[in-house]
Amino acid sequence: MSTPRMPRRERSKFFLWAARVKDKTRQRYRKAVNDFITWCDENNIEAERTRDLDWALSEYMHDEYERNDGRGRSHAAYVISGLQLFVPLFRGKLRLSAEALKGWTRMHPGRRHPPLTWSLAVAIAAQLARWGRFEMAVGTLLAFVSLLRIGELTSVRVGDFLDANSDDSRVDEVRVSGLRLRKTKTADNLFAEIHHEDVLTLLRRVVSHKHRSEKIFAFSAGSFRQWFKKAVSALHLDDRYVPHSLRHGGATLLYMAKVPIETILHRGRWASTKSARYYVQSGEAMLLAQSVNSTSRDFGRTVAADLVGTLLRFHRLNRHPVHVPRADVGSRASPAVASRHSTRQDWQVRPDYATLDDWSGS
Repeated sequence: MSTPRMPRRERSKFFLWAARVKDKTRQRYRKAVNDFITWCDENNIEAERTRDLDWALSEYMHDEYERNDGRGRSHAAYVISGLQLFVPLFRGKLRLSAEALKGWTRMHPGRRHPPLTWSLAVAIAAQLARWGRFEMAVGTLLAFVSLLRIGELTSVRVGDFLDANSDDSRVDEVRVSGLRLRKTKTADNLFAEIHHEDVLTLLRRVVSHKHRSEKIFAFSAGSFRQWFKKAVSALHLDDRYVPHSLRHGGATLLYMAKVPIETILHRGRWASTKSARYYVQSGEAMLLAQSVNSTSRDFGRTVAADLVGTLLRFHRLNRHPVHVPRADVGSRASPAVASRHSTRQDWQVRPDYATLDDWSGS
């Protein structure tokens, strides 16, 4: 008995290849690959073999490094990852580009963001509350104590909150309060524990007048980043502090308090002990390398002594959010955008990227 011949799919129909990564990651890869293809078009570069494509990508990375003064390494890495995702046959064959990326990392290491201490996190939260951003203030503290990423913080809903002090019909016994995280970097449907009573009290205040289907925090990730940076600037803190410094700081605090690494791994939802251990050990070293504004630190300590009372007092005084002028934050001048045309055309190949057309479209 002969097996019937299966119909051949078009390359763009192999959706299972692309499904290995999440939608947002796939969109980043697609944009990066599109930018590379545009560069090839503008420079009249094609290739008939994978080796020629590798040379073209290496040339593109050198061009981008010079054009952006060493910035944009992650975007170049997305091109490599995108090509290997959309055309798996490229996996392991873009060796020159991979070596160029290693050299880029050595010549221009990424800017590392230090962890925050609890006192500084409280100071930032208090500053946000002063400006009438009470929910952002509570979100700042919650991200620290529950080791939340910003995407997790801004997507959690009221119905995802499990309060140990309430009679929740969904569970028979509640040992610890926490949040259901529907989607995370490592997996879906994970649980973030909340072990700080003052933060729990403030969180209950936020959700008290909201429906179960509503998001706990009515702000976007972009808005939170913007106001977080304004608070950091107003407190004269290091501008390298970002919202992720809250998660990093919370994990580092647990590690320095001699909490077992397995417990930290569980509460931070890391996939491996090795990555979690490096994360907290590097955080401890980065804390010692910091020069902190003592006035802001002392302000945070004072607020922490009466955390709930102080933040609620700020909340009552500033029920209408205030406007903070953009000038208060400071801005970086945008670097001049150089021409995209490569200045090194001492070789001529034309990379074959026709097989990517179906994948790089919208």
